[in-house]
Amino acid sequence: VRLWVRNVVYGEPIESIADGLQREEAGNMSAEPGEWVRQQVREAGEILGARRGSGRPRKGGVLRHWKLAAK
Repeated sequence: VRLWVRNVVYGEPIESIADGLQREEAGNMSAEPGEWVRQQVREAGEILGARRGSGRPRKGGVLRHWKLAAK
């Protein structure tokens, strides 16, 4: 779920998440880091029952958009 939040809510690209995890884990992941992160994000979305809009998320992520809309 943490990876899903980083990707969907904060708008962090999967590649940067994978790079960070690869540095932290130092090769402990059995699959390619990018594919592993995609799978984790997909599974978390299914668990949460979240629907993602099509296209690329806005720059700054959803939270930034909500904060600006609340003002």
